[in-house]
Amino acid sequence: MGYDSTCSMDGIGTVLIKMFDRRVRELKDLRCVPQIKKKLNSVGDLKAHGLEFTGTYGVFKVLKGL
Repeated sequence: MGYDSTCSMDGIGTVLIKMFDRRVRELKDLRCVPQIKKKLNSVGDLKAHGLEFTGTYGVFKVLKGL
């Protein structure tokens, strides 16, 4: 899949993710696109759900409720 190509979306759903500290987080309204091999989350979509981001020394952190 390259630039300027299109693909279909199967739907929108909720995903549960187990974090390194064994807590379970819920991500809502994620889009399912079967043609994409890697799992991607849009930073814009996460920001719309009230999450904040920081990044230093190659580490990207997602925070809620700063």
